[in-house]
Amino acid sequence: MGESQAYGEAIFVRREIGLQRPEGANVQGVDFITAAWNAQGQLWILVTDVKTSTVGKFPKPATIPWPDFPDLWRKEVKAAINRLSLDNKAREQEVTSAFAAGRVRLRQINVDYSPAGQGRKTGF
Repeated sequence: MGESQAYGEAIFVRREIGLQRPEGANVQGVDFITAAWNAQGQLWILVTDVKTSTVGKFPKPATIPWPDFPDLWRKEVKAAINRLSLDNKAREQEVTSAFAAGRVRLRQINVDYSPAGQGRKTGF
């Protein structure tokens, strides 16, 4: 549920470009992959790891630079880029250019289902 809600906020609220949607909470690999512009107007590929909690405590986010991601995660990012089909060639070129330039980063989104958190999502 946390992965789906975080992905929904990324796509529908924050208007990120979906590259790979969640496949299930117990599936190995990244939780989802999107692309979004930073404050400087550069498009970045965002590899998202979603953590959920019912007590409001979360592990410290990993700080792994690209291309030092785990092999499975690197393969998933490359596969998402290879199957890219956005019906917008200019947008596809922006995404592939971001990948070629190494603008790929890991982020952790925390979904807090504790009584105090009530489903709050942080880490965007």
